[in-house]
Amino acid sequence: MNISNQIIGKAQDLFFKYGLKSITMDDLARELGISKKTLYASFNNKQEIINIITVKLIEEHEQNCEKIEREADDAIQEVLIYINSLKSIFQQFNYKVIFEMKRYYSESWEIFKNYKNEFLTKRIKNNLNRGIKEGLYRNNINVEIISKLRIEQMQIASNATLFPSSNFNKKEVSRELFLQVLYGMSTIKGHYLINKYLEVNEA
Repeated sequence: MNISNQIIGKAQDLFFKYGLKSITMDDLARELGISKKTLYASFNNKQEIINIITVKLIEEHEQNCEKIEREADDAIQEVLIYINSLKSIFQQFNYKVIFEMKRYYSESWEIFKNYKNEFLTKRIKNNLNRGIKEGLYRNNINVEIISKLRIEQMQIASNATLFPSSNFNKKEVSRELFLQVLYGMSTIKGHYLINKYLEVNEA
């Protein structure tokens, strides 16, 4: 692993544990056991490092979402695989990180916001339209409204104020919220498939 990748890996660990604002370039150099000169030879500033981490995690999440979409037999299985096997982007970028990014690191926030409003929204709409076409979701659902609701769900599940980690498992919270909407927008045929997949997963 080259020094740039080591820096990014350590920075990601520290930022996501302590927050973006509290970790300085001095802290990062000290944790890595390198000089500030070596650190600045690889990156101009902390904003650049945060941008790279943001893009890296988004690209990994995109690849996983696309793989799930390709491999799922139907729209409902796609959602359930996502719930059971993949952290949402809002779990990867926890509530504190997103708050600090929005407030202090506007470049990274724009990258994240564009991803949320474009790629993620498109993926959700694709799933909704697929489910309607397969007869698994009600054909009278409002795709625009449901897609926005799904985005908000992901953010709510990662809100430590509402669901502190001392009392709630984030994956369980996310699963419950997803299932509420999934059952609500599904047809009888969809309900049958949801129950079938859940029984298999819990067996």
